[in-house]
Amino acid sequence: KVLRRVKMVKAHYQNDLNEYKRFGIFHTLRARWWYIAMLSGLFLVCGAGLLALGILRGDAGIVSCAAICFVVACGFPFLNCYLQVSRIKQSVARNRNFNETEQHFTFSEEGLSLQIRIGNRASDYEVPYAQILKAYETNTNFYLYIGRAQALIINKKDVDEGSVDELCALLRKGLKKRFREKKKLRKS
Repeated sequence: KVLRRVKMVKAHYQNDLNEYKRFGIFHTLRARWWYIAMLSGLFLVCGAGLLALGILRGDAGIVSCAAICFVVACGFPFLNCYLQVSRIKQSVARNRNFNETEQHFTFSEEGLSLQIRIGNRASDYEVPYAQILKAYETNTNFYLYIGRAQALIINKKDVDEGSVDELCALLRKGLKKRFREKKKLRKS
């Protein structure tokens, strides 16, 4: 019987407001893109209709309304990102333990072990890959969604043992199609 060596990757994450804001923008544009596209499209269609009506009637007021619709359609994604970052700032301001919170991850072929430390208190969790809804890789981070809008953040520079490529291999095997990997970052 051949014993197979189980790969393990360890990483940590110290809560960071800027990283949290980046996640908020990522979540808004990536996970809620359909909502933003739908409403922006609605304003574009309304603007086009008002523009046509304004031109046909020769009414500058209606053309002005069309211009407002076009501005709202173009600004809607930015407004959503701004609102998301504002909510994050408010949430962090209410959480007096935010800056003290650390997360320590150990990834294996079965899932991840997570230890959350707040000051001198610690809580341990086992999270099988089946409980991770989806994971995304960006140039600098991994976002592991454990709820619709709740994710664990891992900065690639904070992989302590193993490598980013090994972590990707574990996520790819454990999550399959639920892992959105940036394949162009892998060494082929």
